[in-house]
Amino acid sequence: MTFELTDKLADSLIFAMEDQGKEYVVDASSASLLQSDIQNTLPHVDDEFYYAIPLWISADGYTLLEDFTNNLYAPVVRKELHQVLTGGRGVFRNFKNVLKQYPEIEKKWHLYKYAKMKERVLNWYNALRDMWGMERLLYSIEDIAEDTSELVQKDFDFTEYDFSKDAHDVEVQTEIAAKEYGDSLEEFFGLEPFFKDLKDFAALTRQKKADLAPALQKKGIICRSLSNEIAGILLTSSCYDCAESNNKKAVAVTDFYVPYEFRGLGIGSQLLKQTVSLLKKLGTSYVLIDSVVPHEIEPLLERYEFKKTSFGFVANIENL
Repeated sequence: MTFELTDKLADSLIFAMEDQGKEYVVDASSASLLQSDIQNTLPHVDDEFYYAIPLWISADGYTLLEDFTNNLYAPVVRKELHQVLTGGRGVFRNFKNVLKQYPEIEKKWHLYKYAKMKERVLNWYNALRDMWGMERLLYSIEDIAEDTSELVQKDFDFTEYDFSKDAHDVEVQTEIAAKEYGDSLEEFFGLEPFFKDLKDFAALTRQKKADLAPALQKKGIICRSLSNEIAGILLTSSCYDCAESNNKKAVAVTDFYVPYEFRGLGIGSQLLKQTVSLLKKLGTSYVLIDSVVPHEIEPLLERYEFKKTSFGFVANIENL
């Protein structure tokens, strides 16, 4: 007997996977979970009416902690978490205690864990669909991240760019983004004598590109944390080299940046979604990104039907 993997069932499975003290099975007739009773008995798993839930053991949880820590950009927090992971007993409890000191990183952890466990559930369900002779569900990590968008909107404030309130903060973040862009070249060029000049030139190029667009003419979305810190920027301009432009059908992205400490929360996805919505209301048809973007961003752009070209990406947003 087949069953549908609803959002409610998927969330119940994630909870059950972490509940190491009890046993569960999926009842295919009701597409719901059954929990062992007082006598610790359950219906026999038969792959027809009752199915075993996805396997999740302590080692999986520890691997999740390691992967999250190794991919965390915040150096201070990463160091503390590494110390916990190598500190012996009480790893899971101490890991949570460290995160409580850094609320934004803690939010990132919960979203990261949910996404990874949801991916495990979807892989499990696709294995069942293979057994049933059904077509697999197509999904991506970006699809799973979209499930967390409501949580992101509750914890962050997304507003339309206002020059009088936002220009200075955007300028500061542009400088940070430019430096990061230059620093990222280290992995390619190492520390050869010419490297410093090259890195400085790359950073300057990135910053000047953002500066060329008149700040008063920019349109887009600013994301701030509840403590009013800049958590993300996506701005566009209809013209780089003039203060006024009659061409409102096409715009170019001038600033698209999420600071390190806020990455992995789905902010970039929300910025793009809300900016596209804003631009459509303004009558824009085409959005161009005439630069190289991090490879992690490309799947997000593809979801909004950006096409890769020799100079960057372009999308017709009229029918999105």
